[in-house]
Amino acid sequence: MKHSMFAVLTAGIGLLTLTPGLHAQDAEAAVEASDVQVVEAMFIRAEAAEPSVLNVELAGSGESLTAALTVPSAPGFRMEMDDLKVGDEAMTFSFLEPGGTTIGCELSKLDDETWRGECDAGGVPIEMTIDAFER
Repeated sequence: MKHSMFAVLTAGIGLLTLTPGLHAQDAEAAVEASDVQVVEAMFIRAEAAEPSVLNVELAGSGESLTAALTVPSAPGFRMEMDDLKVGDEAMTFSFLEPGGTTIGCELSKLDDETWRGECDAGGVPIEMTIDAFER
């Protein structure tokens, strides 16, 4: 049975809150807090009343750019964005959601420098937006 991304994220947050040993992995490289950009991201499902609001934490630049999705209401909860590739017109990445499904995303850069596209959540398409950020 397929669950909505919001339900899976909510369940994952609850699981991580109850199980401290399951907190997300450390970032690949340690960076100063001032070197981290935080921008808003949203998952938008057609049948959902409200989008799921997340943050994207970006560190580094160019080839060494790393990113993770975080949940504003759950400090310490992180989903590292793997295989991150940011080009002039497109961005691709994947991440492992709390339920264990790998989510793959392909976003296009819009005229206002924001990103919008689809993620494949185990066969369920979800629209995603990410605010503009410096690379």
